[in-house]
Amino acid sequence: MLNFLSLFDRLSHMPLPLLLQPLLRQLASATYELNLFDFHFFCRLAGHPQLPPAQALVIFEQFLNIFMEEKIWHGCAFQLLTVLLEIYSQEELIQTRMHNLVQEILRFHLKPRLIIDSSSSRRRRR
Repeated sequence: MLNFLSLFDRLSHMPLPLLLQPLLRQLASATYELNLFDFHFFCRLAGHPQLPPAQALVIFEQFLNIFMEEKIWHGCAFQLLTVLLEIYSQEELIQTRMHNLVQEILRFHLKPRLIIDSSSSRRRRR
């Protein structure tokens, strides 16, 4: 793993879309099992000088799904999401998409709940 990361660092001119497409497809596969190397690699990739914002957004969305669905990888995914947000927070594309994603997540998790008003015994939405 360390050899691969050091090679990746030395080849900063490597065309990232050629490398990223198969990796992201593999991550999206239902049969792929995550490992620590994936998180180390994508954290390193997040700081790559040639990573375009659109590719960073694809990585962000992929790991946001992992963050929300894979409890065992919650901490690692959060770390990567934080790195991506720190680096790309000034990009308009990232800001717009993050705003929309946060709205979707909040809408999903904060659905109005029915509560019972004990004084009137009527149901109301909160």
